Amino acid sequence: MEKLYTAQEIAEIIRCSLYTARRKITSGEFGETYNSGKQHFVYESGLQAYLKSRTSAPIPYAKHLGGGCAPKRKKATPGKLTFI
Repeated sequence: MEKLYTAQEIAEIIRCSLYTARRKITSGEFGETYNSGKQHFVYESGLQAYLKSRTSAPIPYAKHLGGGCAPKRKKATPGKLTFI
C-alpha cells in the first residue's frame, strides 16, 4: 500500500503554511487524495508528481549569463534639455 501524507507533513515538505497546504490539497494539485471524514491524505505518487512538476534542471552558470559574462551596459547620455 502506498504511503499517505497529512496536510501537516505536506506543508513541511513543500515549505509552506498549513493553510496553503490544505488549499492545494483540496484544489487537486496533488491528484487523487484519500478522504477520511474531514481530513484529506495525499498519496506518495501524487506528492512525487507535484514535486516533479514544480522543479526543473538547474541552468549552467555560463549559459545563464550568456557565455560567461554579462553584456556591458551603455552609459545613458541625456539629450538636449529644452524648457517650454
